[in-house]
Amino acid sequence: MKKVINFIKAKIEIIKIQYEKIKSAVKNYTVKIYEKIKSLVISIIDDFKMIDMEEGQAKYSFHWWFMKSLKWITALILALITLFLWGCGSSMETMKYYPVNIPVKCEIESIKKPEYKSNIIETNLNILHYTSKLEAALKVCTDGVVK
Repeated sequence: MKKVINFIKAKIEIIKIQYEKIKSAVKNYTVKIYEKIKSLVISIIDDFKMIDMEEGQAKYSFHWWFMKSLKWITALILALITLFLWGCGSSMETMKYYPVNIPVKCEIESIKKPEYKSNIIETNLNILHYTSKLEAALKVCTDGVVK
């Protein structure tokens, strides 16, 4: 029984380690995505900035608008990422322990089966006597003591 418990504990530890690895991989992946989005947005801003500077409308350019609303866009992106990844780590299954019957080798004496006779009452009594002997023999296997 202790071997089974130790085996289950070892499996739980392995699962915890794998969970932490996956959690860090997802975190690294989201950081990489954020950096790619940031670089893409900055390159687009630079393109718009150059176009607007050529036209002399720097105040109402995309760059000006983006810099004014950068904190809201960042908050929106973080909120969307949070909501998207919420289901990945919010629930943790708890371990439930159930009693398990383990087969044990037990040697019992073979009991002769009752013979069927024409007298039904005598046959039924023999069957009842046979079942009580079987129950007593099996109790020795489960409890170790005959009562």
